Amino acid sequence: VIGEIWAMNEATGKLRWYANGVNSRNAQVSVVAGDDGTIYATGEEAYAVKSGGRSDVSKTNTVWKGTLRSRYATPVLHDGRLVTLNGSTVECISAKDGKRLFQGRLPSNNQAGRNQGGRGGFGGGRFGGGGTGDYASPVLAGDKIYFTMGSGTVHVISAGEKFKLIASNDLSFDKSGFGATPAISDGQIILRSNTHLYSFGE
Repeated sequence: VIGEIWAMNEATGKLRWYANGVNSRNAQVSVVAGDDGTIYATGEEAYAVKSGGRSDVSKTNTVWKGTLRSRYATPVLHDGRLVTLNGSTVECISAKDGKRLFQGRLPSNNQAGRNQGGRGGFGGGRFGGGGTGDYASPVLAGDKIYFTMGSGTVHVISAGEKFKLIASNDLSFDKSGFGATPAISDGQIILRSNTHLYSFGE
């Protein structure tokens, strides 16, 4: 709901509680739930709200309000950090207080080919085409975060405290485009383009 976070009773569908949230018509991002019961809502704005209570809990349950720019991608919550993608820019804020921890830019088509060669494969592969299609959400696997761009490039960064680009893997031979969030299962990463389904593993 624009401007609010709603919590519904799963048995009855009735509104249980609500709080101030992202007030932007461009916000199409799913909320993220922490293990401690904190709900994170992001878009141009970002809110952290403790779940629970009745009716309007904005004053009692809001932990912090900040900024985490994300048009479509739902952030990854890992080790006290929220990481997301906006265009080709990776942003990371603290889940504790909303403060900016780092920002980094993924390489474009031209930069990707020059920056690094090396072995192919996800998590340590060669650099390929970039592209700023940011419809897919980042996914976490082990100590790495994967970003799938619309062009078919899958960028891999460290899930650590600083921005560190590990690899970029080029699937741009599939010209149909990539907009779906990858799935991780049994050591494989599964990607869907507009026409094909791919599975990559060791």
